Amino acid sequence: MERAQGRSGAALPVALGILLLLVDSACAATYIVGDSQGWDLNVNYAAWAGKKKFQAGDVLIFTYTQMHSVVEVSQADFATCTITPISTYMSGNDSVTLSSTKSKQFFICGTGGHCGSGMALQVDISPPAATVPAPALAPRAKPPAPAAAKSPKSSSPAPKGENPVSTPSSTPSSPSPSSTSPADSTDETPPPASPRGNSAVTAVAAAAGACWISVAIAALALF
Repeated sequence: MERAQGRSGAALPVALGILLLLVDSACAATYIVGDSQGWDLNVNYAAWAGKKKFQAGDVLIFTYTQMHSVVEVSQADFATCTITPISTYMSGNDSVTLSSTKSKQFFICGTGGHCGSGMALQVDISPPAATVPAPALAPRAKPPAPAAAKSPKSSSPAPKGENPVSTPSSTPSSPSPSSTSPADSTDETPPPASPRGNSAVTAVAAAAGACWISVAIAALALF
């Protein structure tokens, strides 16, 4: 039982670590553009984006007043502040999911002159994190085979207090099947396995079964 509990306790941190890696790679990050300053004039968005690591699937939230808007443009239009929209957002609280098919996305303000005043954001997008595969379960160890009981030697002396085997008579006679000595029959037919060996196998199998049940319960508890 202690062995089963030890295996279960060791498997739990591993399963938890794998779960955290899967959650980390599957959950997208959310960024408020400009942090507390939002989407507005007089904000250095190049410096803000330089401190972030964006991945495909991450979400940008633009918060701004009615004097602004968000326009996604091409790289060439971004460089010249030309407003040729790929997408336009005007709600004042826009959520934009970064594309998985682009390595860069470009956003400017649609109000005249605001792009040249600094309302321009270039986002460099990294590929999404790879999913970590779950490790294969190790094969279950086979329980040790029970040790075979040793046959008693035919040449062992007779116990004390008992009469030794009588010597045959001087008159020779042909042996009959019924006159076979007990020692010969013992050598031909092995004795049954020891009950203690069978109980050891049963105990090992029960401990192994309890170990796998504990691991399964621990894994289910994570979910």
